[in-house]
Amino acid sequence: RHKLKTRYVYAVKHDSKGVVTKFKARLVVLGYGQIWGLEYKDTFAPTASEATIKFNIANGAKKGYKSLVVDYHGAYLHGKMDKTVYLSSDIPDLDVPAGSMIRLYKSLYGTKQAGNIWHAAWKQSMIKLGFRQSKYDPCLFIRRDKRGTCYAIAWVDDVIFTHDLRQSEMDAIIQEIEKLGFVLSSVTNLEYYLGIKIEFKSGGLVKMTQKAYLETILKRFGMDGEEGKRTTKSPMNNVDLPSKK
Repeated sequence: RHKLKTRYVYAVKHDSKGVVTKFKARLVVLGYGQIWGLEYKDTFAPTASEATIKFNIANGAKKGYKSLVVDYHGAYLHGKMDKTVYLSSDIPDLDVPAGSMIRLYKSLYGTKQAGNIWHAAWKQSMIKLGFRQSKYDPCLFIRRDKRGTCYAIAWVDDVIFTHDLRQSEMDAIIQEIEKLGFVLSSVTNLEYYLGIKIEFKSGGLVKMTQKAYLETILKRFGMDGEEGKRTTKSPMNNVDLPSKK
C-alpha cells in the first residue's frame, strides 16, 4: 500500500513580552505525498476573519463582557480520519512488528484534511453545547438564552469566549468541552491573541499592540541596536515628482 513519510517539527513559543514559554516537538505527516480521492478529498478549513475578531473584542469591552481565550491541546488530533491513510514505519523510537503497518485512525498534523476535520469536530461540539453558527462567519458561534450571552470565535485551536455569564455558567461550559473529549492547554483572561497584546481600558476602550513581534523582526534584520534608530531613506527621495500647479 501507499505509505506517507513523517518528520519531526520543532517550535519555540513566546508570550506577549517575547519571553520563551515552551519548546514544542511534533510529529507531522508529509502530506504533499497524499493522493487525491484515495487519501484525501475536502481540505478547506475556515478561520475567523480579522474584522470578526476585532469587532467581538470591541463589542465585548463596550458592553462590559468578560473575555477568555481557550487553547485546545493537539487540536488536529481529535478528529477521525475520513480516508484510509498509512504511514511509513521509519519513525524514530517506534517499533513496528514485521508484517504490520501504521494506519492513521485520527488526523495528524501535516495531512491535507487535518484542518477540515478539526473544524468539523469543533463545530459539532459547539452545537452540542447549545451554540448556533453565524451565517456571516463560519468560525463565530453564539449562545443566547436566559442565562446570558456567549460568543465563541475560533482561529484554528485558539478560541475566544466573550460573555456576560455568571462564572459558574462559564465554568460549566469549559467542563462540558472537556467531557466531549477535548484537552485544553490553558484557559486564561484575554490578554494575548495571535501575537497581539490586548489591554482593556476604562470606558470600554481596547488597546492592541504588537511590540514583541516588531522587536523580533527588528532583531532578525539586525536593526535592534543603533542601526535601528537611524532613519532609512526611501528610494523615492531622489525622484523628481511633478509639482502641483
